[in-house]
Amino acid sequence: MALNEIERVLGNADPNSVRRKHVIQMQSELSDRPRHADFCVQIIRILLEHALDLGWVETNNAKGVKLIGKTRDNRLPWPPAMVEEFRKAAGSNELLLFELLLGTGQRIGDVLEMQWHEIVEGGVWVVQNKTGKRLWIPFGQRLLTLLGNTPKRSMFIVNHPTKDEQWTYDGAQAAILKIRKQIGAEKYDIHSLRYTAASEMALAGCDDSEIAAVTGQTLEMVKHYTAAVRQKVQATRAIAARERIDFRLAKS
Repeated sequence: MALNEIERVLGNADPNSVRRKHVIQMQSELSDRPRHADFCVQIIRILLEHALDLGWVETNNAKGVKLIGKTRDNRLPWPPAMVEEFRKAAGSNELLLFELLLGTGQRIGDVLEMQWHEIVEGGVWVVQNKTGKRLWIPFGQRLLTLLGNTPKRSMFIVNHPTKDEQWTYDGAQAAILKIRKQIGAEKYDIHSLRYTAASEMALAGCDDSEIAAVTGQTLEMVKHYTAAVRQKVQATRAIAARERIDFRLAKS
């Protein structure tokens, strides 16, 4: 499975063209499964080391890429207050990207590839790079308003801040990170917005299949993404039920 993922991303690449940023980007796109993401990085290291031995490359650019490890699997959704802080601090490009990530629940790579002609009937068609799934995702009112005020500078919805062309993964990631540092949101990364979208739908009462229809995840992964918020909701209900009993007992 790891080899299939590597072939999908790097299969047609000249070994000399594989850069550290390409390995990091693939790892980030797979980061909802940290062990799998790290395993792919380790396999690329081995392949490039073999290429180095054969004289095909002069350096192993996968060496030194930091593994995610177990800690990254403990992502939490962005708190509502932090979402609002980002909205206040963001420029127009960063805000558009942020709202598309949050509003559609998609990975950053898929959002950066969204094009204007794919917007149909108040939503957008997406073919997920990772899963190959084709999804139609409706826009909420906030996104509809924002997109209505966004100039169409190229075929892509999200453009480079100063050029009429697609914003690169590295550039977009860096711009979002700059604002996260500015507002003290370093521990809430871009992929955590995918958690946030799923969690908000769970809070709204959506079941797992409804959330999966938006995110394109398996039901098992939806359960994983929404576990923290569902625990909070269930605990709140349980304490409220106990309070009602205590109130009735006090009156009797």
